[in-house]
Amino acid sequence: MAGMCGKDCGNCETRQRNGCRGCLETEGVPIWGACRAAACCRSRGYPDCSGCDARTSCGKPEEAEEARRRWTAEEGECRNRWREGMARRAPVLAQWLPVLFWLLLCSEVVNLVDQRVSLSGIWDGISLVVSTVLAIGMLMVFWKLAPLSRRFRTVWRIELALQIVSVGLLVFLFLMEDSLDTASALPGAAVAGLLLVAVGLVAAGMAARCFFYGAIAVELEESVLPQPPGAIPEDRPTPVPLRLAENWRLLRKFTLASTGTLLGGLLVALLVIRSGSPGVAIALLVVFLIAALVLVGCMVAELVLTWKSAAFFRSIRIGGPPLLEPEPDEIQ
Repeated sequence: MAGMCGKDCGNCETRQRNGCRGCLETEGVPIWGACRAAACCRSRGYPDCSGCDARTSCGKPEEAEEARRRWTAEEGECRNRWREGMARRAPVLAQWLPVLFWLLLCSEVVNLVDQRVSLSGIWDGISLVVSTVLAIGMLMVFWKLAPLSRRFRTVWRIELALQIVSVGLLVFLFLMEDSLDTASALPGAAVAGLLLVAVGLVAAGMAARCFFYGAIAVELEESVLPQPPGAIPEDRPTPVPLRLAENWRLLRKFTLASTGTLLGGLLVALLVIRSGSPGVAIALLVVFLIAALVLVGCMVAELVLTWKSAAFFRSIRIGGPPLLEPEPDEIQ
């Protein structure tokens, strides 16, 4: 098949690689942009350049070919950037997201056992050791993910600060153990300070999670094979990484809403606790229950999305550079 300027579109690399339909099928607007030669033919009423008297001295076909070469170079550069990005992120996320999944799962199991099962004092020690190991494991995972982006580095710093403050709080409580055992009351300011520190730790922990959700969503969005410049979006299903990215962002919204509701309800409860109004207490109880259920659902969704995201990055991990392009069913 020949274009309006006489170029053989059948052997064109742009057509074979990107599905360009040429100037004849697109009425002068192929995938790489508007063709001046085709526009000239249409304005003069010619089906192609062969019937034009000025074809030997006209520079429009050369201009069109130059535009196509520039577009091809731009498209190739875009693909190279995508390949470089995938070579950087895919091996790291494929390796450490499964580790994060098992750490999160074990952490949730330990928390559930702590809340639901009353065991002897030895379990307290075991639980503390296991929780410490899990926290160190998560710090290591976030440290490994930190080089990928600024968002991951923010998560790493927040988690590190949280662990340092948590250790300091545990040391303080240990030093105050004798005072608590002898039933000597702490000053009201100290109690309020401890309460604020606890609320701050919860808020900072949720903030770190939300930063992590956003970081994963961005990495997934950047993992989609880019469309050629000027390409018309095709009617096809949303690619897997984009669906996962949307779910991560939705999870962040629900996590922020439920956590904010719990913390806000706690502050309201502290303000009205002296009123003794049963109606207010029942309303706060219902709000707490709904927010807690939503938060539990968010934790389950976090596990599911972590596993699915890890599966996606493992599916496109080839094993070593140079990174090969994934098959269409792996990226769409």
